[in-house]
Amino acid sequence: MGLKNFAYALFIASAFVAWPILGKWSGAGGAWTSNVVIVASLITSVVFTYRQMAEEALPSWTAFVVLAVAGLINGLAVLMYSNRTATADAQTTIFMAVVMTLMVVLTPIANRLLNNEQITLTQGLGFVLIVGGVILLTVKDFAAVAATLR
Repeated sequence: MGLKNFAYALFIASAFVAWPILGKWSGAGGAWTSNVVIVASLITSVVFTYRQMAEEALPSWTAFVVLAVAGLINGLAVLMYSNRTATADAQTTIFMAVVMTLMVVLTPIANRLLNNEQITLTQGLGFVLIVGGVILLTVKDFAAVAATLR
């Protein structure tokens, strides 16, 4: 990954981290946070891509339906994410870390299944370490759980 792509990734990660934390800080509530963020995201996307969309061919009906269904599911996920991070008693940091870590875990699996992208040995090792990290983040008393496995 080059420096330019790293800078893009850092910006995107910062934005994805910022809005749920700001939603909780603002006290707006999960529904308001998710809807304001989704509408503002739509406006930003249209403003910055309308020329590109005009130049590109329309997607096939199959592609449009698949993307629309993915968008509906994503909208529900954003609402759930917002509701789980916006409440005062939410463990926002742990929840966000688990969600983002699971995204890292699911990405190579989905990409392998849908796009036939190969998973390297290094990526496989990283996958195993990440799964271990998710377990450590989500289990309150890991030692007690480990003891029950004996």
